Amino acid sequence: MIELRKRVPEESLDWLDYIQKLGRWTDLVRCYVLNEPEDQADIRMLGATLAWVEEIKGQKKDRMPATLGSNADGPIAGSDPQNPKS
Repeated sequence: MIELRKRVPEESLDWLDYIQKLGRWTDLVRCYVLNEPEDQADIRMLGATLAWVEEIKGQKKDRMPATLGSNADGPIAGSDPQNPKS
């Protein structure tokens, strides 16, 4: 793993940590094709890193609460402070 860290593109190191932490070795193996130049593996790694970053962004976006004032239907019935509910 140490030698691999020395060789992979720097931008892919966080992705590699993720692969190692979760044991998703098949994701790493997909980047390598027998008898193909190493720079092709680097390109695949960068592509996998980009996909991983996009996946994380999507997960964070899904977890974010709705912002205040985003009610497209207008105010909630009975919530007008000028005209309180009886």
